Amino acid sequence: MQDTYAQRYRDYPVREPLEVANVNDELTLQTIERVRPSLVVVSGTNIVGSRVIEASKALGEIVNLHTGISPYVRGGPNCTNWCLAKKWFHLIGNTVMWLDRGVDTGKIIATEQTPLSGDETLYDLQFKVMEHAHDLYRRCLLAIDSARDEVSAIPQTSLGEGVEFRNTDWGALAMVAATLNHRFYYRGQLPGSPHPGLRLVPLPSR
Repeated sequence: MQDTYAQRYRDYPVREPLEVANVNDELTLQTIERVRPSLVVVSGTNIVGSRVIEASKALGEIVNLHTGISPYVRGGPNCTNWCLAKKWFHLIGNTVMWLDRGVDTGKIIATEQTPLSGDETLYDLQFKVMEHAHDLYRRCLLAIDSARDEVSAIPQTSLGEGVEFRNTDWGALAMVAATLNHRFYYRGQLPGSPHPGLRLVPLPSR
């Protein structure tokens, strides 16, 4: 998937990336202090530590993209796969939140189910989730930039309870369950259909 994006956006103008072994490295903190951003945008990192969060909030705000629908499914390594393993197809989607010190527990800006047909291959499913994630994140960032006071900050506890998965939980049995559930149960369903108890946070329309 990364190769696909590298090819698609090979001509996209970006600054020289800063590569660190861990997002919480000292060089990250030094860069935040040097650049002094009003908004830090997090995606695809390991857990962001308190020092990076505090440094970001001292200058502005920090947001995070989670490929899963919070608060119902949180953690890692891949909540789309966990939704398959648990047959929680209605929870395949994305969340944009204000980052806090918890694991995908920040106040929610928006949540959406990924538009799906029910006939996706495993690769197509993962790709559609990421395409939807990028689009939702883009729309949320535009909303923050244009009308910060209208952007939501909904506590996750007000929406319900969920499960936090850990990377160490994902093993051979979970992989087999995800594969078999996709093959025998996912196909032909409408994963993005309404579901009792699922409460989404819409991005305010303008």
